[in-house]
Parts: sequence; C-alpha cells; structure tokens
Amino acid sequence: MVIRIQKRGFSLTEVLVATIVMTMIMGGVLGFVQYGGEIWQKGQNKINAQNYSDMAFQLLKDDLLQAESISKPTNIGSSSTMLEYKLGGNDYEIKIDSSNSLIKTEKTTATVRATGSAAKPIRIARNVKNFYVYRVSTWTFEIGLQIQSSENEDEEGNIIEPEIISSESVVLLAPGVE
Repeated sequence: MVIRIQKRGFSLTEVLVATIVMTMIMGGVLGFVQYGGEIWQKGQNKINAQNYSDMAFQLLKDDLLQAESISKPTNIGSSSTMLEYKLGGNDYEIKIDSSNSLIKTEKTTATVRATGSAAKPIRIARNVKNFYVYRVSTWTFEIGLQIQSSENEDEEGNIIEPEIISSESVVLLAPGVE
C-alpha cells in the first residue's frame, strides 16, 4: 500500500491576507514606537529645563548668600523684576534683557572706575519668561523664575508659541536693606 502525502502550499489569497495583516500590525507597532519616542523627548526636555532652572537658581543663591546688602526691592511686601545687591564692594544688577535672557551686570566697580571700561554682562539663563524678586521681610526674599521653550516651527513652517517648561520659586535668607 502506497501512502501519498499531499504537499500543498499557501494560496495567493492566503499570502496576500497574511501580508496585509502583518503590515497593519507593524504600522501600529511603529506608531507606538514613534509616540513613545516623542514622549521620551518631551520628558528629557523638561528634565533639562529643570536642571537649567536649578543651575540658574544656584548661581543666584550663591551670590545672594554672600551679598553684603540688597538694595532693590527695598520695602517689605514689595516686588521687582530687577534685583540690585552689593557683593565684595561692587554693585550688581540682575534683570531680563531684550533677548529674554537673565543678565547679571556690574554697575560700579573699582576696575570700571580705574579703567573706564564697563565689565561684560553675565548671562545666567536664556528663554526667561518671568523673573521676580519679592521682599518677604528684612532678611527674607522670594525669587521666582520661569523658563520657556524656544520658538520652533512645525512641519508647515508655522511658528509654535513657546510654552513654559520650568517654573520655580525659592525663599531664602539674605542680607537686609542697605
């Protein structure tokens, strides 16, 4: 007795259906991978912005904790978008400039008086949306800083409005009024 084994392959219809199903599954998987990558990138941007904000606050705190006096804002309960203080016999001013950067500038120094040339301003942070200093008491200040994303363009070339990616305030003890 002879047993015949019938070898039968896939039909063209079966191959096409399997190909279409696999293409749909791969399209869905790639969509999830792309979406996950975008979420990851946004998270990384927020972490970087928070670290940037922390660094800017640390620079401010280091100066203010060593300052001899803070002259602006002067009154308890008043706030300002500018901070003026004295450190090492020099007067400094911190404020937002026209390019939305938080800038520290030496106002008067012995070097400036001797040489006649002004010291270069130091950029503390970029893309600053808001900066304020609020005098809580003679020795206590609240400092707030908001950093926004830079302007970007979408696929069509339209400018995307910047969003606030880091907002922080800190209360610290610093020298009183001059």
